[in-house]
Amino acid sequence: MPSPLSVAKYLYHAVADGTLGEAMGVTLKRLLIGYVIGLAIGLPLGMMTAAFRFFRDTLGLIALGLQTLPSVCWVPLALLWFGQTEAATLFVVVMGTVWSALIATDHGVRTIPPIYVRAARTMGSKRLHTWMKVIVPASCRSWSAA
Repeated sequence: MPSPLSVAKYLYHAVADGTLGEAMGVTLKRLLIGYVIGLAIGLPLGMMTAAFRFFRDTLGLIALGLQTLPSVCWVPLALLWFGQTEAATLFVVVMGTVWSALIATDHGVRTIPPIYVRAARTMGSKRLHTWMKVIVPASCRSWSAA
């Protein structure tokens, strides 16, 4: 274990020569890209689990189980599949995001008041229109109000 003094010296020099800022930028870029990819996968899957019983009974239950795993549990699998590459890092971040996004989206969609959907259908709204103009905005509002 390095002493606190040697850690402080290293941090001082890393800040002074700019390597710490550069490393932080690379890490934040990886996190942001992985998070966006995870959301792009998790949001549609969450909508599918909210809309279809088959997906709720299968994918929803898998998501509940996998969401409880810490992201670090995905590291050995990522290293086996991708080696020590950027893809392995992105895989770990994506897997840490997908299941939480799926569960949150499913919950947000299923907790909107049913009267919204009934009112839209009464006024002639079809399935895709109801999803895009009623369900998604209502689930976003219920999420921001919580």
